[in-house]
Amino acid sequence: MTQVKNLKDLPTLSKLGTTNSLLATENATGKSYRMSAANLKSELGSISIDDVMDNVFIMCHRYTSANPDNYPICYRPSEWAEQEAAGNVATGVLLIDGGRKLVIAPQEKTSTWSTCQLECGTKQEDRLLAQELYNGKENCAKILTNTTLAAEGDASAVGWCNAYERINAGGKGLKAGAWWLPSLGELYLMFANFTKINYALSKISGATLLSKNPYWSCTEHSAQGAWNLDFDDGNQNSTAKSSIQYRVRPVSAFAMAT
Repeated sequence: MTQVKNLKDLPTLSKLGTTNSLLATENATGKSYRMSAANLKSELGSISIDDVMDNVFIMCHRYTSANPDNYPICYRPSEWAEQEAAGNVATGVLLIDGGRKLVIAPQEKTSTWSTCQLECGTKQEDRLLAQELYNGKENCAKILTNTTLAAEGDASAVGWCNAYERINAGGKGLKAGAWWLPSLGELYLMFANFTKINYALSKISGATLLSKNPYWSCTEHSAQGAWNLDFDDGNQNSTAKSSIQYRVRPVSAFAMAT
């Protein structure tokens, strides 16, 4: 029998076999032990999904018989069923990433960016610089000052996000004017946390999961085109605003009720 002095000398196991299999493990002092596959699976099974999904939460403006104060609160996804049963309405999924906070709406639509061929906001032609823009709220406010685009109402992607709202049983929440079309940088945050966001969305009644399709950003490339990001493969493109339909998902801030 060949003596193994170090775990690095062992061949790599790509898949657990039967529950009778034994695996080698090593403690902090370098001493080797054996563990059965059954015991390993049991130990891994004790890890909560919330231990992995630790930067996504379900936000609501609290309104229950016990606490009808409309205060912005967030819960771990596994805790949401109890809150929903108590009467709380999810405002959205709160993502906390790198010091940034972003609330992702539970719904989306598919549409063109706009029918107008105008430069409405702050454009960025440089691909890399566009990725660093996290100014969705400010840029959408600027875009909506364009009277031609504003006249489209919720037919435009920016207009639809601006008109979106999520209201609790007390009539409070994030109403129209509190939501915006994400900037390209904000879309990248959503893409990087795609699975986590969808896990949280799956806990909200009536929510639509993010899809592996292109999503519009409010970041313009030119008068004719705006940047979009494909949530399937991360492909970033500038596409014609008026002729191509992509997904539109509103976002907002972890803010007090309006």
